[in-house]
Amino acid sequence: MCSITIMERETIIAECHRLAAAVAPELPTLYILGAPPDGMPAPSHSTAWATPQHVEPFTKAHLESRGAWRGPAPAIVLQLDRLLRECIDPLATFAHELTHCLPARPIAEPESSAAAVRNGQRYSILWAELPADRFADGPEPWHSDHGDRFIRIFIHVCHRAWEHDFKFLAGGCAAGERYGLSHLLKYAAALDDEPQRLMGSTFAEIEATPVPQAFADLWAADVARYTNGATV
Repeated sequence: MCSITIMERETIIAECHRLAAAVAPELPTLYILGAPPDGMPAPSHSTAWATPQHVEPFTKAHLESRGAWRGPAPAIVLQLDRLLRECIDPLATFAHELTHCLPARPIAEPESSAAAVRNGQRYSILWAELPADRFADGPEPWHSDHGDRFIRIFIHVCHRAWEHDFKFLAGGCAAGERYGLSHLLKYAAALDDEPQRLMGSTFAEIEATPVPQAFADLWAADVARYTNGATV
């Protein structure tokens, strides 16, 4: 499949909105786009991305032009054409990006001066045009934002989504060989019943809860293994 119809795109986005509402009602507003916003190049290095703590200027202008802007809020962009062409589940990808937006954090109103907007757009274009191999040279394969905190929240997101009958496979979206870590199932087992016990908690409350020792030990072992040059 090379492209999808507007109706198919809207159906997928509506499903993502339903998932977010079921999993994280603490996010009162969440923008979801099915393609890069108008004026922004499609990055080759990412099939999806989130802006959880700042307002990306192309996204803001795109939403304003459609009467959909409701003030500063996290945004998730899914390159749906590419995801489906590469047989990547959009819902699993969305769950990954939603995890980056949790816990909910306040977002300030962006500067509206012409210079600030131009600078923001310039930064977005530079980021979008980075070569794919630029992201393979980080200090660790899990980088700074896919580590133990991300894995824990992602497992909670998936558990809640599955409890609400959303169907997707989570393998490859966190932990595992792609990130130089143990398989996601090992981390889920190390959390034991925490996702079920904390179903009624906000994600801020989850983060404030001490992590199970087995989970902390697994993470420490993975980091030590990587530091010593061993493979998972």
